[in-house]
Amino acid sequence: MASSVFLPPEILARIFQFVAHDESGESKPLKRISFSHVSHHWREVASSTPILWHVIPLALSDCSTIMLERSKMADLVLYAGPGLKSTRIIQLALSHMVRVCEITIYMCHREFQVHSRIHKVLSQFAKSAPRLRSFCITLTDPDSSFTISLPQGFPLSDAPCLRQLVLTRCNFLDWDSLA
Repeated sequence: MASSVFLPPEILARIFQFVAHDESGESKPLKRISFSHVSHHWREVASSTPILWHVIPLALSDCSTIMLERSKMADLVLYAGPGLKSTRIIQLALSHMVRVCEITIYMCHREFQVHSRIHKVLSQFAKSAPRLRSFCITLTDPDSSFTISLPQGFPLSDAPCLRQLVLTRCNFLDWDSLA
């Protein structure tokens, strides 16, 4: 029998946390998923360790849904990069806004249909974001004159922990709404 079976779940979970992040601190979602394919014991420990699942890449729609469930009440870090095909998972993730700490969305102008859907999703953004520390939306194509407009009255005014706001190539219609 492998010696990892004899490790207490707390120690094994801590090892998973170290392995699931690379040297830069970036989360590796597929590494987290691979833990649950080693043995029944590892699957139980990984599945019941919410901190393993708190960084959620929204482009992996099916995996993201599972990660949201497994994260239980842990603070969330949401990431949507180029290639996001559906806003359904963003809507689902934003329904957990009371525990979201970071939101990062990177898009290129060729994803215009997604942009218009993101605008719609953001207009439904929860009115309160009590743990939100960082909110970033970046359009990544430097040659494009295309910008995304954030909804009128976008509710970042009720984000008392907000420390970083990055809007690259975004139009913001009402700066007074942030006061």
